[in-house]
Amino acid sequence: MMNSTDGSCESNSRSARCRGFIDQLAEQRWLRGSAYLLLYFLLFMPSLAMLFMAIEGPVEEQEKIALRLARLDFLANHTCLSDAELERFLAIVLATNNRGVSALRNASQGRSNWSFGQSLFFATTVVTTIGYGRTAPLSHLGKAMCIAVALIGIPLTLLAFSLTAGWLRRLSLRLLVWLRNWFPPDRQSRAALLHLCLIFTCLLVCFLLIPAAAFAQLERDWTYLDAFYYCVISLTTVGLGDFIVGEHPDQENRLLYKIFAVVYLYVGLIFLVFALRSFADLPDLNPGRFIYSEDLDALIDSDRYDVSTGCSGGGSEEAKLLSPSSLGSATASGGSVGPRGYDSTGVK
Repeated sequence: MMNSTDGSCESNSRSARCRGFIDQLAEQRWLRGSAYLLLYFLLFMPSLAMLFMAIEGPVEEQEKIALRLARLDFLANHTCLSDAELERFLAIVLATNNRGVSALRNASQGRSNWSFGQSLFFATTVVTTIGYGRTAPLSHLGKAMCIAVALIGIPLTLLAFSLTAGWLRRLSLRLLVWLRNWFPPDRQSRAALLHLCLIFTCLLVCFLLIPAAAFAQLERDWTYLDAFYYCVISLTTVGLGDFIVGEHPDQENRLLYKIFAVVYLYVGLIFLVFALRSFADLPDLNPGRFIYSEDLDALIDSDRYDVSTGCSGGGSEEAKLLSPSSLGSATASGGSVGPRGYDSTGVK
């Protein structure tokens, strides 16, 4: 009787020590993650700012010098126009251009910023949060409607993207199961890595390289780098607005072109969400687990401790399914377990 009591006390003491160790480890990870984020904001971002200053600063100065020389040359050739009158005219032109109306003759005649194609493209940039900023509503009613569209359309669009990306993920799991059959049980993590590489290769080729080549041919003044830059800035929803498809005054088939651009943005964003979700599903490549760990079961599993028994080899069932060792054992036993418990048919 005394022996059983002593054994129980010893087990409880061992569990308490493991619990204290896990709590201490979680706190250390939280502090380390906070330090990483602090370094990111205090060192990395200012370094990026200085880098952009060094690259773009001289180019801006050259543009200012060229503009100043062009202005002086224009005044020298048009002596009847004073510098103050030219300044007032340029202020009107710039203010009108900032409101989305071009001062160029070919652009201002016979073309509307609010045709069906342009309006569809504008609505797409609002609900996808790209927001190029070149075209914007001018009336109070239009601004109010834009607010309503953003508040309602953005959550619905994100929901649609998430559901569609989940459907693509279910299909991709069949490819992952097929790839695992080509790797030995102790190399199953390589199959998952190859699967992820194929997804991002498809993203690069089908949604960046090939569309960039198409836009470079369709846009008269764009180089391939300009078109590739537009694709990256758009699909990452940065939307700087310096390059926008279909804005040339002499663009042919503008309506069809704008619809094509809308379809490209929707499909590209959906595939990007799918690719990012696939990346996050690989625990070995997810940097968040090295910074923060809110799930104690996952933390215990990664450090090979079990709180309830004080022995190694514990952890949640989901973490076990995601670990490379379990993938190998599943394949060796004849099963085909997908990430997060999906079977070979892509169904949980």
